[in-house]
Amino acid sequence: MYVKSILLAAAFAMAAHAEGESGADMAKQCAAQSNVNNATQVIYACTVLANDFQLDGHNRAMVLTDRGYAYLAIGETEQALADFDTAAGLEKTFEPAVKGRAAARLTLKQYDAAAADFRAAMQLDPTDSGALFGAALADANAGRYDAADGEFDALAHKDAAFAVVRSFGRDAKGKPYEDVITLDQLKNLKSGSAEAFLYHGVFYSSMEIYPQALIELGKAAALKPDMIDAYGYRGAVYRLMHNDEAALKEFDAALKIKPDHQRALNERARAYYRLGRNAEAIADLDHVIALSPGDAYAYDMRGRAYEASDKSERGLEDYDKAIALKPDYVDAMVDRGIAFNRLRKFDTGLEAFNRALAADADNRYALCGRAASYMGLAKNDEALKDLGRALELQADFSCALSRRGNLYIELARYGEAIADIDRYLKAYPDDAVAYNDRCWARALWNRDLDLALADCEKALKLRPGAASFLDSRGMVRYRMRDDQAALDDYAAALAAAPKLAPSLYMRGIVKLRMGDKEGGRADVAAAKALVPDIAERYAKYGIKA
Repeated sequence: MYVKSILLAAAFAMAAHAEGESGADMAKQCAAQSNVNNATQVIYACTVLANDFQLDGHNRAMVLTDRGYAYLAIGETEQALADFDTAAGLEKTFEPAVKGRAAARLTLKQYDAAAADFRAAMQLDPTDSGALFGAALADANAGRYDAADGEFDALAHKDAAFAVVRSFGRDAKGKPYEDVITLDQLKNLKSGSAEAFLYHGVFYSSMEIYPQALIELGKAAALKPDMIDAYGYRGAVYRLMHNDEAALKEFDAALKIKPDHQRALNERARAYYRLGRNAEAIADLDHVIALSPGDAYAYDMRGRAYEASDKSERGLEDYDKAIALKPDYVDAMVDRGIAFNRLRKFDTGLEAFNRALAADADNRYALCGRAASYMGLAKNDEALKDLGRALELQADFSCALSRRGNLYIELARYGEAIADIDRYLKAYPDDAVAYNDRCWARALWNRDLDLALADCEKALKLRPGAASFLDSRGMVRYRMRDDQAALDDYAAALAAAPKLAPSLYMRGIVKLRMGDKEGGRADVAAAKALVPDIAERYAKYGIKA
Protein backbone atom coordinates (compact mmCIF):
# COMPACT_ATOMS: atom_id res chain seq x y z
CA MET A 1 0.00 0.00 0.00
CA TYR A 2 1.01 3.64 -0.41
CA VAL A 3 3.31 4.54 2.48
CA LYS A 4 2.68 8.12 3.53
CA SER A 5 5.58 10.54 3.15
CA ILE A 6 6.71 12.63 6.11
CA LEU A 7 7.37 15.38 3.61
CA LEU A 8 3.67 16.13 3.49
CA ALA A 9 3.49 16.93 7.18
CA ALA A 10 6.71 18.93 6.92
CA ALA A 11 5.35 20.98 4.02
CA PHE A 12 2.23 21.93 5.92
CA ALA A 13 4.14 22.56 9.12
CA MET A 14 5.82 25.38 7.19
CA ALA A 15 2.50 26.52 5.75
CA ALA A 16 1.05 26.60 9.26
CA HIS A 17 3.42 29.40 10.19
CA ALA A 18 1.46 31.67 7.88
CA GLU A 19 -1.98 30.08 8.01
CA GLY A 20 -2.36 28.86 11.57
CA GLU A 21 -1.34 25.82 13.58
CA SER A 22 -4.30 23.80 12.29
CA GLY A 23 -2.49 23.33 8.97
CA ALA A 24 0.19 21.16 10.53
CA ASP A 25 -2.41 19.19 12.50
CA MET A 26 -4.55 18.62 9.43
CA ALA A 27 -1.47 17.50 7.46
CA LYS A 28 -0.55 14.92 10.09
CA GLN A 29 -4.11 13.58 10.22
CA CYS A 30 -4.38 13.44 6.44
CA ALA A 31 -1.03 11.62 6.18
CA ALA A 32 -2.04 8.95 8.72
CA GLN A 33 -2.19 5.38 7.44
CA SER A 34 -5.86 4.77 6.62
CA ASN A 35 -7.96 1.98 8.11
CA VAL A 36 -11.63 1.41 8.74
CA ASN A 37 -11.38 3.03 12.19
CA ASN A 38 -9.72 6.32 11.23
CA ALA A 39 -10.83 6.74 7.60
CA THR A 40 -13.49 9.37 8.38
CA GLN A 41 -10.95 11.50 10.24
CA VAL A 42 -8.43 11.14 7.39
CA ILE A 43 -11.06 12.14 4.82
CA TYR A 44 -12.05 15.22 6.84
CA ALA A 45 -8.45 16.38 7.29
CA CYS A 46 -7.57 15.84 3.64
CA THR A 47 -10.71 17.69 2.55
CA VAL A 48 -9.81 20.70 4.72
CA LEU A 49 -6.34 20.78 3.18
CA ALA A 50 -7.66 20.40 -0.36
CA ASN A 51 -10.28 23.11 0.04
CA ASP A 52 -8.69 25.66 2.37
CA PHE A 53 -4.98 25.67 1.55
CA GLN A 54 -3.04 26.89 -1.44
CA LEU A 55 -1.23 23.73 -2.58
CA ASP A 56 1.16 23.11 -5.43
CA GLY A 57 0.43 20.24 -7.80
CA HIS A 58 2.56 17.68 -6.02
CA ASN A 59 1.13 18.33 -2.55
CA ARG A 60 -2.43 18.41 -3.89
CA ALA A 61 -1.80 15.04 -5.56
CA MET A 62 -0.54 13.65 -2.25
CA VAL A 63 -3.57 14.95 -0.34
CA LEU A 64 -6.05 13.53 -2.86
CA THR A 65 -4.21 10.21 -2.91
CA ASP A 66 -4.35 10.01 0.88
CA ARG A 67 -8.08 10.73 0.77
CA GLY A 68 -8.54 8.15 -1.99
CA TYR A 69 -7.03 5.40 0.15
CA ALA A 70 -9.24 6.43 3.05
CA TYR A 71 -12.31 6.15 0.80
CA LEU A 72 -11.12 2.70 -0.30
CA ALA A 73 -10.80 1.63 3.33
CA ILE A 74 -14.54 2.22 3.91
CA GLY A 75 -15.72 0.89 0.55
CA GLU A 76 -16.46 4.25 -1.11
CA THR A 77 -14.82 3.09 -4.31
CA GLU A 78 -16.31 5.61 -6.76
CA GLN A 79 -15.17 8.50 -4.56
CA ALA A 80 -11.73 6.90 -4.27
CA LEU A 81 -11.48 6.53 -8.05
CA ALA A 82 -12.33 10.20 -8.56
CA ASP A 83 -9.58 11.29 -6.14
CA PHE A 84 -6.96 8.97 -7.62
CA ASP A 85 -7.88 10.07 -11.15
CA THR A 86 -7.51 13.75 -10.26
CA ALA A 87 -4.22 13.09 -8.41
CA ALA A 88 -2.80 11.12 -11.34
CA GLY A 89 -3.85 13.92 -13.67
CA LEU A 90 -1.99 16.46 -11.54
CA GLU A 91 1.17 14.36 -11.45
CA LYS A 92 1.29 11.52 -13.95
CA THR A 93 4.44 10.00 -12.43
CA PHE A 94 3.03 9.76 -8.88
CA GLU A 95 2.98 5.97 -8.48
CA PRO A 96 0.75 5.80 -5.35
CA ALA A 97 -2.05 7.61 -7.21
CA VAL A 98 -1.74 5.41 -10.30
CA LYS A 99 -1.70 2.24 -8.20
CA GLY A 100 -4.64 3.44 -6.08
CA ARG A 101 -6.64 4.14 -9.23
CA ALA A 102 -5.82 0.63 -10.43
CA ALA A 103 -7.08 -0.87 -7.17
CA ALA A 104 -10.32 1.11 -7.39
CA ARG A 105 -10.85 0.02 -11.01
CA LEU A 106 -10.22 -3.61 -10.07
CA THR A 107 -12.88 -3.34 -7.37
CA LEU A 108 -15.30 -1.85 -9.90
CA LYS A 109 -14.50 -4.71 -12.34
CA GLN A 110 -12.93 -2.35 -14.87
CA TYR A 111 -10.34 -5.01 -15.59
CA ASP A 112 -8.72 -3.65 -18.76
CA ALA A 113 -8.24 -0.18 -17.28
CA ALA A 114 -7.04 -1.69 -14.00
CA ALA A 115 -4.43 -3.84 -15.78
CA ALA A 116 -3.17 -0.81 -17.71
CA ASP A 117 -2.83 1.22 -14.50
CA PHE A 118 -1.05 -1.58 -12.64
CA ARG A 119 1.44 -1.88 -15.51
CA ALA A 120 1.96 1.88 -15.45
CA ALA A 121 2.60 1.69 -11.70
CA MET A 122 5.14 -1.09 -12.29
CA GLN A 123 6.98 1.11 -14.78
CA LEU A 124 7.11 3.92 -12.23
CA ASP A 125 8.26 1.58 -9.44
CA PRO A 126 9.66 -1.74 -10.74
CA THR A 127 10.09 -2.99 -7.14
CA ASP A 128 6.33 -2.84 -6.39
CA SER A 129 5.16 -6.44 -6.07
CA GLY A 130 1.62 -5.28 -5.26
CA ALA A 131 1.28 -3.71 -8.70
CA LEU A 132 2.47 -6.93 -10.34
CA PHE A 133 -0.03 -8.93 -8.30
CA GLY A 134 -2.83 -6.54 -9.26
CA ALA A 135 -1.94 -6.81 -12.95
CA ALA A 136 -2.09 -10.61 -12.71
CA LEU A 137 -5.54 -10.50 -11.10
CA ALA A 138 -6.87 -8.01 -13.63
CA ASP A 139 -5.57 -10.11 -16.53
CA ALA A 140 -7.01 -13.31 -15.05
CA ASN A 141 -10.43 -11.70 -14.60
CA ALA A 142 -10.29 -10.41 -18.16
CA GLY A 143 -9.57 -13.93 -19.45
CA ARG A 144 -5.90 -13.26 -20.33
CA TYR A 145 -4.76 -16.42 -18.57
CA ASP A 146 -1.37 -16.80 -20.22
CA ALA A 147 -0.44 -13.21 -19.29
CA ALA A 148 -1.66 -13.71 -15.73
CA ASP A 149 0.22 -16.99 -15.41
CA GLY A 150 3.42 -15.27 -16.46
CA GLU A 151 2.83 -12.43 -14.00
CA PHE A 152 2.18 -14.80 -11.10
CA ASP A 153 5.33 -16.70 -11.99
CA ALA A 154 7.31 -13.44 -12.14
CA LEU A 155 5.88 -12.48 -8.77
CA ALA A 156 7.12 -15.72 -7.23
CA HIS A 157 10.65 -15.06 -8.42
CA LYS A 158 10.49 -11.32 -7.66
CA ASP A 159 9.34 -11.40 -4.06
CA ALA A 160 9.38 -14.69 -2.20
CA ALA A 161 7.75 -13.11 0.85
CA PHE A 162 4.68 -11.78 -0.98
CA ALA A 163 1.29 -12.77 0.39
CA VAL A 164 0.17 -15.06 -2.41
CA VAL A 165 3.50 -16.90 -2.43
CA ARG A 166 3.05 -17.58 1.25
CA SER A 167 -0.12 -19.43 0.29
CA PHE A 168 -2.20 -20.53 3.25
CA GLY A 169 -2.36 -24.00 1.71
CA ARG A 170 1.35 -24.73 1.53
CA ASP A 171 3.02 -27.14 3.94
CA ALA A 172 5.39 -26.14 6.73
CA LYS A 173 8.47 -26.39 4.53
CA GLY A 174 6.87 -24.44 1.70
CA LYS A 175 5.94 -25.92 -1.64
CA PRO A 176 7.28 -24.46 -4.88
CA TYR A 177 5.16 -21.65 -6.21
CA GLU A 178 4.16 -23.70 -9.27
CA ASP A 179 2.39 -26.12 -6.90
CA VAL A 180 0.21 -23.30 -5.59
CA ILE A 181 -1.10 -21.64 -8.76
CA THR A 182 -1.31 -23.30 -12.16
CA LEU A 183 -2.67 -22.15 -15.50
CA ASP A 184 -5.71 -24.40 -15.04
CA GLN A 185 -6.42 -22.80 -11.71
CA LEU A 186 -6.11 -19.37 -13.23
CA LYS A 187 -8.84 -20.23 -15.70
CA ASN A 188 -11.15 -20.62 -12.73
CA LEU A 189 -10.54 -16.98 -11.84
CA LYS A 190 -13.38 -15.81 -14.02
CA SER A 191 -15.26 -12.92 -12.51
CA GLY A 192 -17.62 -14.12 -9.78
CA SER A 193 -15.85 -17.43 -9.09
CA ALA A 194 -14.73 -18.47 -5.62
CA GLU A 195 -11.12 -18.48 -6.80
CA ALA A 196 -11.42 -14.92 -8.10
CA PHE A 197 -12.85 -13.70 -4.81
CA LEU A 198 -10.10 -15.53 -2.91
CA TYR A 199 -7.25 -13.89 -4.78
CA HIS A 200 -8.98 -10.53 -4.79
CA GLY A 201 -9.13 -10.85 -1.00
CA VAL A 202 -5.42 -11.63 -0.84
CA PHE A 203 -4.70 -8.64 -3.05
CA TYR A 204 -6.73 -6.21 -0.93
CA SER A 205 -5.02 -7.59 2.17
CA SER A 206 -1.62 -6.88 0.59
CA MET A 207 -2.83 -3.32 -0.06
CA GLU A 208 -3.97 -3.09 3.61
CA ILE A 209 -7.56 -2.48 2.49
CA TYR A 210 -8.81 -4.94 5.07
CA PRO A 211 -12.61 -4.39 4.99
CA GLN A 212 -12.69 -5.08 1.24
CA ALA A 213 -10.41 -8.10 1.74
CA LEU A 214 -12.89 -9.57 4.24
CA ILE A 215 -15.77 -8.97 1.84
CA GLU A 216 -14.00 -10.73 -1.05
CA LEU A 217 -12.87 -13.67 1.10
CA GLY A 218 -16.37 -13.99 2.57
CA LYS A 219 -17.79 -14.30 -0.96
CA ALA A 220 -15.27 -17.04 -1.69
CA ALA A 221 -16.31 -18.99 1.41
CA ALA A 222 -20.00 -18.54 0.59
CA LEU A 223 -19.50 -20.00 -2.89
CA LYS A 224 -17.23 -22.83 -1.68
CA PRO A 225 -17.86 -23.56 2.00
CA ASP A 226 -15.02 -26.10 2.03
CA MET A 227 -12.41 -23.62 0.67
CA ILE A 228 -9.99 -23.69 3.59
CA ASP A 229 -7.87 -20.84 2.21
CA ALA A 230 -10.83 -18.44 2.40
CA TYR A 231 -11.19 -18.97 6.15
CA GLY A 232 -7.43 -18.99 6.66
CA TYR A 233 -6.89 -15.69 4.91
CA ARG A 234 -9.88 -14.13 6.70
CA GLY A 235 -8.30 -15.16 9.97
CA ALA A 236 -5.00 -13.61 8.90
CA VAL A 237 -6.76 -10.36 7.96
CA TYR A 238 -8.54 -10.18 11.30
CA ARG A 239 -5.19 -10.73 13.01
CA LEU A 240 -3.72 -7.81 11.07
CA MET A 241 -6.69 -5.77 12.29
CA HIS A 242 -5.85 -6.84 15.88
CA ASN A 243 -9.16 -8.67 16.24
CA ASP A 244 -7.93 -11.99 17.61
CA GLU A 245 -11.34 -13.24 18.74
CA ALA A 246 -12.66 -12.95 15.19
CA ALA A 247 -9.45 -14.49 13.82
CA LEU A 248 -9.89 -17.45 16.14
CA LYS A 249 -13.35 -18.20 14.75
CA GLU A 250 -11.97 -18.26 11.18
CA PHE A 251 -9.14 -20.62 12.10
CA ASP A 252 -11.65 -22.84 13.92
CA ALA A 253 -13.70 -23.01 10.71
CA ALA A 254 -10.59 -23.90 8.69
CA LEU A 255 -9.69 -26.69 11.10
CA LYS A 256 -13.19 -28.16 10.97
CA ILE A 257 -12.54 -28.73 7.28
CA LYS A 258 -9.05 -30.19 7.83
CA PRO A 259 -8.07 -30.84 11.47
CA ASP A 260 -4.41 -31.48 10.58
CA HIS A 261 -3.90 -28.30 8.57
CA GLN A 262 -0.54 -27.10 9.88
CA ARG A 263 -0.78 -23.47 8.86
CA ALA A 264 -4.24 -23.14 10.44
CA LEU A 265 -2.97 -24.77 13.63
CA ASN A 266 0.01 -22.41 13.74
CA GLU A 267 -2.20 -19.38 13.16
CA ARG A 268 -4.79 -20.44 15.72
CA ALA A 269 -1.99 -20.98 18.23
CA ARG A 270 -0.82 -17.43 17.58
CA ALA A 271 -4.35 -16.11 18.19
CA TYR A 272 -4.61 -18.12 21.42
CA TYR A 273 -1.23 -16.75 22.53
CA ARG A 274 -2.23 -13.14 21.86
CA LEU A 275 -5.42 -13.72 23.87
CA GLY A 276 -3.43 -15.15 26.79
CA ARG A 277 -4.82 -18.67 26.28
CA ASN A 278 -1.39 -20.24 26.45
CA ALA A 279 -2.37 -23.82 27.29
CA GLU A 280 -4.53 -23.98 24.15
CA ALA A 281 -1.71 -22.43 22.11
CA ILE A 282 0.72 -25.06 23.38
CA ALA A 283 -1.75 -27.85 22.54
CA ASP A 284 -2.07 -26.65 18.93
CA LEU A 285 1.70 -26.31 18.58
CA ASP A 286 2.22 -29.81 20.03
CA HIS A 287 -0.06 -30.99 17.23
CA VAL A 288 1.95 -29.12 14.60
CA ILE A 289 5.26 -30.49 15.86
CA ALA A 290 3.88 -34.03 15.87
CA LEU A 291 2.85 -33.54 12.22
CA SER A 292 6.06 -31.77 11.22
CA PRO A 293 9.01 -32.11 13.64
CA GLY A 294 11.06 -29.76 11.45
CA ASP A 295 8.76 -26.72 11.84
CA ALA A 296 11.08 -24.14 13.43
CA TYR A 297 8.27 -21.56 13.67
CA ALA A 298 6.17 -23.92 15.80
CA TYR A 299 9.01 -24.44 18.26
CA ASP A 300 9.62 -20.69 18.55
CA MET A 301 5.92 -19.94 19.04
CA ARG A 302 5.59 -22.71 21.63
CA GLY A 303 8.59 -21.27 23.46
CA ARG A 304 6.78 -17.93 23.71
CA ALA A 305 3.66 -19.63 25.06
CA TYR A 306 5.72 -21.47 27.69
CA GLU A 307 7.39 -18.20 28.68
CA ALA A 308 4.04 -16.49 29.01
CA SER A 309 3.11 -19.37 31.33
CA ASP A 310 6.13 -18.56 33.55
CA LYS A 311 8.10 -21.49 32.19
CA SER A 312 11.12 -19.69 30.77
CA GLU A 313 13.46 -22.66 31.07
CA ARG A 314 11.02 -24.78 29.04
CA GLY A 315 10.72 -21.95 26.55
CA LEU A 316 14.51 -21.84 26.14
CA GLU A 317 14.52 -25.49 25.12
CA ASP A 318 12.13 -24.69 22.30
CA TYR A 319 14.10 -21.63 21.16
CA ASP A 320 17.26 -23.73 21.02
CA LYS A 321 15.44 -26.33 18.94
CA ALA A 322 14.09 -23.65 16.56
CA ILE A 323 17.59 -22.23 16.02
CA ALA A 324 19.05 -25.70 15.52
CA LEU A 325 16.48 -26.30 12.77
CA LYS A 326 16.99 -22.84 11.25
CA PRO A 327 20.37 -21.34 12.22
CA ASP A 328 19.52 -17.90 10.78
CA TYR A 329 16.20 -17.62 12.69
CA VAL A 330 16.62 -14.13 14.16
CA ASP A 331 13.19 -14.03 15.84
CA ALA A 332 14.08 -17.14 17.86
CA MET A 333 17.44 -15.61 18.80
CA VAL A 334 15.63 -12.50 20.07
CA ASP A 335 13.10 -14.59 21.99
CA ARG A 336 15.97 -16.55 23.54
CA GLY A 337 17.59 -13.32 24.72
CA ILE A 338 14.30 -12.12 26.23
CA ALA A 339 14.01 -15.41 28.15
CA PHE A 340 17.49 -15.03 29.62
CA ASN A 341 16.69 -11.46 30.65
CA ARG A 342 13.56 -12.65 32.44
CA LEU A 343 15.70 -15.18 34.29
CA ARG A 344 18.04 -12.27 35.15
CA LYS A 345 20.88 -13.95 33.25
CA PHE A 346 21.82 -10.67 31.59
CA ASP A 347 25.28 -11.73 30.38
CA THR A 348 23.79 -14.69 28.52
CA GLY A 349 20.97 -12.52 27.24
CA LEU A 350 23.52 -10.05 25.90
CA GLU A 351 25.26 -12.85 24.01
CA ALA A 352 21.92 -13.94 22.49
CA PHE A 353 21.09 -10.42 21.28
CA ASN A 354 24.61 -9.93 19.92
CA ARG A 355 24.11 -13.07 17.86
CA ALA A 356 20.78 -11.78 16.56
CA LEU A 357 22.27 -8.40 15.65
CA ALA A 358 25.19 -10.07 13.89
CA ALA A 359 22.58 -11.64 11.61
CA ASP A 360 20.39 -8.51 11.33
CA ALA A 361 22.08 -5.29 12.49
CA ASP A 362 18.87 -3.23 12.18
CA ASN A 363 16.56 -5.55 14.09
CA ARG A 364 14.85 -3.12 16.46
CA TYR A 365 13.55 -5.91 18.73
CA ALA A 366 17.09 -7.19 19.22
CA LEU A 367 18.29 -3.65 19.95
CA CYS A 368 15.54 -3.13 22.52
CA GLY A 369 16.26 -6.51 24.09
CA ARG A 370 19.98 -5.87 24.25
CA ALA A 371 19.25 -2.54 25.91
CA ALA A 372 17.41 -4.45 28.65
CA SER A 373 20.46 -6.70 29.08
CA TYR A 374 22.70 -3.64 29.36
CA MET A 375 20.32 -2.12 31.92
CA GLY A 376 20.48 -5.33 33.96
CA LEU A 377 24.27 -5.05 33.87
CA ALA A 378 24.15 -1.34 34.87
CA LYS A 379 25.56 -0.31 31.48
CA ASN A 380 23.11 2.50 30.97
CA ASP A 381 25.05 4.45 28.35
CA GLU A 382 25.14 1.38 26.09
CA ALA A 383 21.43 0.84 26.72
CA LEU A 384 20.60 4.41 25.70
CA LYS A 385 22.59 4.02 22.49
CA ASP A 386 20.66 0.88 21.52
CA LEU A 387 17.32 2.44 22.35
CA GLY A 388 18.19 5.56 20.39
CA ARG A 389 19.13 3.45 17.37
CA ALA A 390 15.87 1.48 17.63
CA LEU A 391 13.92 4.74 17.61
CA GLU A 392 15.84 5.94 14.57
CA LEU A 393 14.56 2.83 12.81
CA GLN A 394 10.96 3.36 14.00
CA ALA A 395 10.07 6.60 15.74
CA ASP A 396 7.01 5.18 17.56
CA PHE A 397 8.57 1.79 18.47
CA SER A 398 6.71 0.93 21.65
CA CYS A 399 9.40 -1.24 23.25
CA ALA A 400 12.10 1.41 22.89
CA LEU A 401 9.93 4.35 23.98
CA SER A 402 8.66 2.51 27.04
CA ARG A 403 12.06 1.11 28.01
CA ARG A 404 13.92 4.38 27.52
CA GLY A 405 11.24 6.23 29.48
CA ASN A 406 11.74 3.86 32.41
CA LEU A 407 15.51 4.12 32.17
CA TYR A 408 15.26 7.91 32.25
CA ILE A 409 13.18 7.58 35.44
CA GLU A 410 15.91 5.43 36.99
CA LEU A 411 18.47 8.07 35.99
CA ALA A 412 16.28 10.84 37.48
CA ARG A 413 15.98 12.44 34.04
CA TYR A 414 12.28 12.93 34.57
CA GLY A 415 11.58 15.49 31.85
CA GLU A 416 13.05 13.19 29.20
CA ALA A 417 11.16 10.23 30.65
CA ILE A 418 7.85 12.09 30.44
CA ALA A 419 8.59 13.17 26.86
CA ASP A 420 9.13 9.53 25.81
CA ILE A 421 6.02 8.35 27.61
CA ASP A 422 4.03 11.19 25.99
CA ARG A 423 5.17 9.92 22.56
CA TYR A 424 4.31 6.36 23.52
CA LEU A 425 0.80 7.26 24.69
CA LYS A 426 0.04 9.08 21.45
CA ALA A 427 0.50 5.75 19.68
CA TYR A 428 -0.92 3.52 22.44
CA PRO A 429 -3.52 5.59 24.33
CA ASP A 430 -5.02 2.67 26.28
CA ASP A 431 -1.86 1.37 27.95
CA ALA A 432 -2.45 1.45 31.70
CA VAL A 433 1.21 0.77 32.54
CA ALA A 434 2.34 3.82 30.57
CA TYR A 435 -0.07 6.10 32.46
CA ASN A 436 1.26 4.67 35.70
CA ASP A 437 4.86 5.23 34.57
CA ARG A 438 4.16 8.86 33.75
CA CYS A 439 2.36 9.29 37.08
CA TRP A 440 5.39 7.84 38.87
CA ALA A 441 7.85 10.05 36.98
CA ARG A 442 5.92 13.19 37.89
CA ALA A 443 5.57 12.06 41.50
CA LEU A 444 9.32 11.50 41.86
CA TRP A 445 10.04 14.80 40.10
CA ASN A 446 7.53 16.45 42.47
CA ARG A 447 6.10 18.53 39.62
CA ASP A 448 2.69 18.76 37.95
CA LEU A 449 1.18 16.65 40.73
CA ASP A 450 -2.34 17.31 39.50
CA LEU A 451 -1.36 15.77 36.15
CA ALA A 452 0.34 12.92 37.96
CA LEU A 453 -2.82 12.19 39.91
CA ALA A 454 -4.88 12.24 36.69
CA ASP A 455 -2.46 9.74 35.14
CA CYS A 456 -2.76 7.39 38.10
CA GLU A 457 -6.54 7.69 38.03
CA LYS A 458 -6.51 6.80 34.32
CA ALA A 459 -4.25 3.81 34.95
CA LEU A 460 -6.53 2.54 37.72
CA LYS A 461 -9.61 3.04 35.58
CA LEU A 462 -8.02 0.82 32.92
CA ARG A 463 -6.80 -1.71 35.49
CA PRO A 464 -8.74 -1.37 38.76
CA GLY A 465 -7.03 -2.45 41.94
CA ALA A 466 -3.51 -2.89 40.50
CA ALA A 467 -1.19 -2.77 43.51
CA SER A 468 1.69 -0.99 41.78
CA PHE A 469 -0.71 1.68 40.46
CA LEU A 470 -2.13 2.24 43.95
CA ASP A 471 1.46 2.56 45.20
CA SER A 472 2.15 5.27 42.60
CA ARG A 473 -0.99 7.17 43.53
CA GLY A 474 0.03 6.92 47.16
CA MET A 475 3.32 8.63 46.31
CA VAL A 476 1.48 11.44 44.49
CA ARG A 477 -0.79 11.99 47.49
CA TYR A 478 2.21 11.89 49.83
CA ARG A 479 3.86 14.63 47.74
CA MET A 480 0.60 16.60 47.87
CA ARG A 481 0.61 16.15 51.69
CA ASP A 482 -2.78 14.41 51.55
CA ASP A 483 -1.59 11.90 54.14
CA GLN A 484 -4.83 10.10 54.88
CA ALA A 485 -5.50 9.49 51.18
CA ALA A 486 -1.90 8.30 50.74
CA LEU A 487 -2.28 5.97 53.72
CA ASP A 488 -5.48 4.54 52.21
CA ASP A 489 -3.73 3.91 48.88
CA TYR A 490 -0.82 2.10 50.50
CA ALA A 491 -3.19 0.03 52.60
CA ALA A 492 -5.14 -0.95 49.47
CA ALA A 493 -1.92 -1.81 47.64
CA LEU A 494 -0.80 -4.04 50.53
CA ALA A 495 -4.20 -5.72 50.69
CA ALA A 496 -3.65 -6.75 47.07
CA ALA A 497 0.09 -7.53 47.47
CA PRO A 498 1.04 -7.97 51.15
CA LYS A 499 4.80 -8.16 50.45
CA LEU A 500 5.02 -5.07 48.25
CA ALA A 501 8.01 -3.49 49.98
CA PRO A 502 7.70 0.04 48.49
CA SER A 503 4.12 0.37 49.75
CA LEU A 504 5.09 -1.04 53.14
CA TYR A 505 7.98 1.40 53.44
CA MET A 506 5.96 4.41 52.33
CA ARG A 507 3.06 3.47 54.62
CA GLY A 508 5.60 3.62 57.44
CA ILE A 509 6.83 7.03 56.25
CA VAL A 510 3.29 8.39 56.13
CA LYS A 511 2.49 6.99 59.59
CA LEU A 512 5.61 8.64 60.99
CA ARG A 513 4.60 11.99 59.50
CA MET A 514 1.10 11.57 60.95
CA GLY A 515 2.56 10.91 64.43
CA ASP A 516 2.17 7.12 64.59
CA LYS A 517 5.79 6.45 65.57
CA GLU A 518 5.35 2.82 66.62
CA GLY A 519 3.34 1.80 63.58
CA GLY A 520 5.63 3.74 61.24
CA ARG A 521 8.82 2.16 62.59
CA ALA A 522 7.29 -1.32 62.35
CA ASP A 523 6.35 -0.83 58.68
CA VAL A 524 9.78 0.57 57.80
CA ALA A 525 11.52 -2.34 59.52
CA ALA A 526 9.29 -4.87 57.73
CA ALA A 527 10.06 -3.24 54.38
CA LYS A 528 13.82 -3.36 55.07
CA ALA A 529 13.53 -7.04 55.91
CA LEU A 530 12.10 -7.62 52.44
CA VAL A 531 14.42 -5.21 50.56
CA PRO A 532 17.50 -4.32 52.63
CA ASP A 533 18.48 -1.25 50.56
CA ILE A 534 15.00 0.25 50.27
CA ALA A 535 15.84 3.20 52.54
CA GLU A 536 18.78 4.15 50.32
CA ARG A 537 16.58 3.94 47.24
CA TYR A 538 13.95 6.28 48.67
CA ALA A 539 16.60 8.64 50.03
CA LYS A 540 17.44 9.38 46.38
CA TYR A 541 13.86 10.63 46.05
CA GLY A 542 14.35 12.91 49.03
CA ILE A 543 12.37 10.67 51.38
CA LYS A 544 13.89 9.54 54.68
CA ALA A 545 12.48 7.76 57.73
